[in-house]
Amino acid sequence: MKLAPLFLLALLLLPAAELTFAPDAGLVLTKHFATRASTVTDASDFMIGDQPLPFELGMRSTREFELGVTDTYAASGDGRPQQLERTYDRIIVERTHQDVPDSIRVTGDGERTAPLEGHTVHFRFDADTEEYARSFADADESAQKDWLDDLAEDLDLRALLPEGEVGVDDTWSLEPEALASVLAPGGSFTWGGDSDDDEDDDHLRLVLPGFAPEQLFDALEGDATATLTSLEGDLATITLDFDLEAEADLIDHFTDRLGDEGETQREFEDAEATLLLAGTATLVWNTARHTFESFHLEADLETSLDATWTNSRIEADELTYYSEERGTFTVDATAE
Repeated sequence: MKLAPLFLLALLLLPAAELTFAPDAGLVLTKHFATRASTVTDASDFMIGDQPLPFELGMRSTREFELGVTDTYAASGDGRPQQLERTYDRIIVERTHQDVPDSIRVTGDGERTAPLEGHTVHFRFDADTEEYARSFADADESAQKDWLDDLAEDLDLRALLPEGEVGVDDTWSLEPEALASVLAPGGSFTWGGDSDDDEDDDHLRLVLPGFAPEQLFDALEGDATATLTSLEGDLATITLDFDLEAEADLIDHFTDRLGDEGETQREFEDAEATLLLAGTATLVWNTARHTFESFHLEADLETSLDATWTNSRIEADELTYYSEERGTFTVDATAE
């Protein structure tokens, strides 16, 4: 009869913690994020007017993104940085395609560096608008204000934390958009033009999973949960499970990037993209420093793109392209 009280006592003694984002003023962290999407084409159809363009299955693509920053927390409160100084130490993207048919040209292959690299940006939270004002800390005349437009302040993964105290094996639900800052760390960056572009033939920039335009991440739906799996010393380990999907109309995106290129004008009539992303992740939170220490995500993905457009240099009523791709997506991050 004494087992029940002992069992209840054991439950009461299980470790618990309130996982909060609250770095000390003046804390400096060096953070590194790396994402990789690797896909293979499962289905495709490319038509110029009513003429099919040969497009064999099996085209492989990879896109690797690397972001390195140094964050100085001038002030924090209410679970967020109030004033943050961020130096962008490294911003690189590398994209490759293999087994591409001779008749197809995909732009953007190779390694590119964002011009924001090497600059320092101030983020200041405005309580009235509940948004961050962004400004350059340096007076370099080469810095352009539009580089700041789509930057995301949250590189702390704090959207994955629970509200209130939790114990080991406790589970909480996450809003799908909480993973948006994980899938595209740092927001959107300006990369400039593609060095390998020419105007000898028509091309369509493929939207690769995990690196799609921001509007695709805004449309994320599905289930995502987090569980506190261990508390050891100053480190709390959280595991995530998610099964997400998104649909988006990317006409504006393709029009902005490909609509007008010198003598070539393209008008996009349809550009529907879908994304399926399912996997797991592990977040290690430093309870003494009140910031994340490491993060690793692995997911299976499937995408589709269905686009229709016209090209001023091709004598055809319209061009249509449909593709289905599957592959993997990973994210790794550290803060020290």
